[in-house]
Amino acid sequence: MVVGNTFEYGYSGPTWMGTRKCTVKAQVRVKTGTGDPDTFKIVCKDKVSVKTWYRSPKLGITVIYIQDHNTRGTNTYELVRQEFSGSPSTGQVDQSKLTPTATSPAVKTPQRQGGGTIEERLAKLKELLDKELLTPDEAAGKRKEILNSL
Repeated sequence: MVVGNTFEYGYSGPTWMGTRKCTVKAQVRVKTGTGDPDTFKIVCKDKVSVKTWYRSPKLGITVIYIQDHNTRGTNTYELVRQEFSGSPSTGQVDQSKLTPTATSPAVKTPQRQGGGTIEERLAKLKELLDKELLTPDEAAGKRKEILNSL
């Protein structure tokens, strides 16, 4: 993965379809319940939503996923637990096998943010900014959207 690379993909379902255009925006270290991994920030946009993935190349998984829908609000998913293959007697992790087990819960289900009060939505926005999941410019734009909804 290289910062600045772009790609797009199509998606479809029973009553919807579209194309998302994506950009690898930056390399960032994020804070999660499982540590502070280095990630690539990947932003994909379509007509109704912006989806942001924080993908850890070392772990080979997405550690944070933010789904911002024009009408349904924002949901944030975060890796909260991961189990690795390792030696139970020493606790040493085999670095070549850094893959989550199929049974470990990978994300916590968030509460819907778009339907909250203005104060709740602004507090969530500040939390995302404090965790460095949004740039100051992104946060300012979203803040303006929230305040314009008054």
